[in-house]
Amino acid sequence: MKILITIDFPPENGGIQRYLLNIVKHTYSPCDIVVAGCSNVPRDHRSILDCKVQYLSTFLSKFNKKFSLIPIFLWLLKSAAKKNNDICFEAGNLYSAIPVFLLSYIFSVRYSVYCYGKELFVLSKRGFRANLFGNILKRADKIYYLSSYTLSLLKNAGITGKLIQEPPRIELPVNINKNRNPLSASLVNLLTVGRLVSHKGHSVLIKAAQMLSPEINWHLTIAGSGPELKPLLASVKESNLLNRISIQTDLSDLQISNLYSSCDIFLFPSLETADGAEGFGIVLLEAMAYHLPIIASRTGAIPEVLSNGECGILVEPDNPREICSAVMKLITDESLQKTLITNASARLRKYYAWK
Repeated sequence: MKILITIDFPPENGGIQRYLLNIVKHTYSPCDIVVAGCSNVPRDHRSILDCKVQYLSTFLSKFNKKFSLIPIFLWLLKSAAKKNNDICFEAGNLYSAIPVFLLSYIFSVRYSVYCYGKELFVLSKRGFRANLFGNILKRADKIYYLSSYTLSLLKNAGITGKLIQEPPRIELPVNINKNRNPLSASLVNLLTVGRLVSHKGHSVLIKAAQMLSPEINWHLTIAGSGPELKPLLASVKESNLLNRISIQTDLSDLQISNLYSSCDIFLFPSLETADGAEGFGIVLLEAMAYHLPIIASRTGAIPEVLSNGECGILVEPDNPREICSAVMKLITDESLQKTLITNASARLRKYYAWK
């Protein structure tokens, strides 16, 4: 029996949420359980999952969902007290591993942890959180990592043990247009999808858009929600690009699918900050699935996902001029468009698609 412990799970949106949902959907059985901490107890996902999802929350969770780790610990305590030695606990991230880590000092339990990238930068610092995370990983029975980049962060922190690569996979969409019309300067729809936080590089993308030739009829859609919404809206307004750049928030899966279907170039201008870099970038897989040419930053695990430029144009992080040049190159080079899309589709099906 497997029990997934997480504070990142649908109906919340995000890359980790989709990653864990797909793992549960494709590898969990009806006797397994998901224990999900959340800000407010939502509807569950029994309609698409074989197993039960137990949502837990407290009155403090609306201020910070990490407070839901308290009822999670109490729930796990009751489960472990039944002395079922066949339970395999899986923690959705390092914070979610705290309850089962504490539990392992009370009962003989085994647990594994999913690691992504950004949170592992803490291990290179000093302090309580670095020590806590390090001890959680050292005590874990298994550690799942997304990419070679994530693995390097673990090894640099001195983490050994049973390290297993578990890259994100997606379900390939159906009824998509595989034969897109060649790009032209007459109309170019640009798209980026991701949480509105500073390390996603949206501000750099807005600067790059300002540099595009006025002869091109283009429109940029930024899809996502997050704390950077107001600053980004202000930046668009200051740039006098309100008719060229739209920011769409709180989108459904269907709405995001429609954006992918209607766009011409996908952009992922992620940055490397003091707090970390992109551990993978699941939206890159989604763009591949919709047969879009991709422009992305050469940082974190992105070069690995894009096979070092064979599946997308890689640009230096925080370089709007290089992003602008890459957009112009794609518009004018139909052969490059087709090559990137063909390579990306093959790589997606080989490594990153659920069978």
